Amino acid sequence: MAVTIDEISALTEKLYIKLIADNVFNSNALLARMHKRGMKTDGGTAIHTPLMYARVGASGAIRGFEAMNIDADDQFTAVDFGYKEYYAAIVVSRREVLLNSGVSAKVKHLSAKAMAAEMTLRDIMGTGLQSDGTTTRLIEGLDAATQNTTVYPNTNAGDGSLGIDPSVETWWQSGFRGAATALIAGVTLGTDGSNAARIFQVFTGRLTEAPFGPTIYITTQDGFDRFHAGTVTISHSGVTPSGGQQFTDPHLASLGFETLLFRGKPIVVDSHVTGNRIFGLNENFLDLMSHEDENFTFSPYREPVNQKAMVGYVFWTGNLVCNNRRYQGLITDYAA
Repeated sequence: MAVTIDEISALTEKLYIKLIADNVFNSNALLARMHKRGMKTDGGTAIHTPLMYARVGASGAIRGFEAMNIDADDQFTAVDFGYKEYYAAIVVSRREVLLNSGVSAKVKHLSAKAMAAEMTLRDIMGTGLQSDGTTTRLIEGLDAATQNTTVYPNTNAGDGSLGIDPSVETWWQSGFRGAATALIAGVTLGTDGSNAARIFQVFTGRLTEAPFGPTIYITTQDGFDRFHAGTVTISHSGVTPSGGQQFTDPHLASLGFETLLFRGKPIVVDSHVTGNRIFGLNENFLDLMSHEDENFTFSPYREPVNQKAMVGYVFWTGNLVCNNRRYQGLITDYAA
């Protein structure tokens, strides 16, 4: 019996689309944690994000019948984050369908095709999450969220974004962006892990205003290894944390991510981080917003007019939204 496009679409939708989404999000520690929060948007020309930038002026201390200040003033403004669109094609030739007869053979073959789409989306979304906002098709990433010299989000992206210039509106700057030597004069994170605790302590302090502070640190494998070397002692009796450091974050550990904890917050590797970088992030003010109608949505297979093939698509639309940069930071070069 001939296999129809509808049957192949149904198999793909049923078996692989949710799996692709889960595997993409869980391939990246920050994506995994943001996915768990499940933030969605239901549309609009952009993701409209209110910002509180000032205290209420009509406030203060009084005594008895003293007159109160009731002058109106503004505390809020807003930015718009445009939608970023991602896709991966699942392409199956008619020949492949015919040669893989039987349901089990088709499932096995489609599994390989779906894995290719998943790996592609993992990579391009992970790259987007680190972007500086200048590549306009990519997610407005962490580099952009911590940048203090360019408009954020990128108003010139052509996607409806409308940002604010932090060099003019200094309240819209990140808590810290610079080399480790700007944190502590002359101090870098040595290859043997020397100064690790000092650097992280001062970095954390720059990004903290009680009760808010970093909830996760993202770095390279080298940065992770240097911190590990400087904060643990390894002997025949095992691994002994020093300075109160611990080794596991339960949620990330359950997904297979190796972590260290600094002041109870995870330090984790992201392969997409470039250079000698360490991000300190507060996820309470960071959301990976997904459009509810295109959150790893599968578009059924269709046949090109000039090929014996079927092409289906997996789509994601959204953006990384930051509504308070004060609590985000980046050590741009921990080894310089």
